[in-house]
Parts: sequence; C-alpha cells; structure tokens
Amino acid sequence: MNAFEAAEATGRADDLQDELEALFNRQNTSPDDNTTSIPATFLRVSVAV
Repeated sequence: MNAFEAAEATGRADDLQDELEALFNRQNTSPDDNTTSIPATFLRVSVAV
C-alpha cells in the first residue's frame, strides 16, 4: 500500500495532496514558474566488515 492508497482508505487523500503541494512549493527554489529546482543532498556511506 502506498501513501495515497492509505490516505484514501482513511478519507485523507485531499489532505495528503495539499501537504505534498505545500512541500513542493516550499522546496522549489526556481524563480521561474515554468521550471522546478529542488536541491537535494545525498550521502552514500559504504562499510566493509
């Protein structure tokens, strides 16, 4: 079950959609309305035992 299926099962699909759109708008740093730029930092850790 994914997040939308779970939200639909509890009647909260619209709330989830609103939260995701708000998150997208907060994180999008592009000054152009036709472009999306969401910076992300990735850290890869490898451990050999």
